Amino acid sequence: NFVHTFLFQKNDIRLNLVFGMIEYDGELMDTSIIKAIGDKVRTYYFDDDIWNEEVNNEMQEQQFENTLQKINNRINNLINNYDAWDPKLLRVVIGSLLGSLEKKGFSKLCLSQAGLPAKVLICHELKSGEIKVIDILSGQELVNEVNPLKIFSQIVTGQLSGADRILLGGHALFETVSAEEIKRALTSLAPQAAL
Repeated sequence: NFVHTFLFQKNDIRLNLVFGMIEYDGELMDTSIIKAIGDKVRTYYFDDDIWNEEVNNEMQEQQFENTLQKINNRINNLINNYDAWDPKLLRVVIGSLLGSLEKKGFSKLCLSQAGLPAKVLICHELKSGEIKVIDILSGQELVNEVNPLKIFSQIVTGQLSGADRILLGGHALFETVSAEEIKRALTSLAPQAAL
């Protein structure tokens, strides 16, 4: 399989980034197709027309939805134009974070997935000091048939604190490393050491 991850950031008045993971579980003749999807996410999400205005959480969510729709169209074009491309072997997770420089951390998360099941774990410290690891996509209903007009079925949104950590993973990670080891690394190690 082939995995491509991306993270693009724009620093203006607010902290603003878009990130994701695209995984293809079959043999892929041209990996540049997958990388191009990540680049298009950056292009669509950071369309300067919207980010030149005063930014708020509603604008972030709307821009995220617009980006997903354009990526839907892009993936649909790939499905129609490449015979070897099987959409049932695709796993995509795309997210955006928007925060305030004054709060020194990200505050608003938007996240969506398409295709094969993915794991998105958030390591969050509760007010009691207890550290909790949450799989925020575990309750999402996945559709086996690909709807070319709406590949991303739903958007999950929520608030994050500056200390929260996010881990995106496909089946390869969770087949290689146990869930307990992943949780232990997320809760006890610094982010770079956990990787």
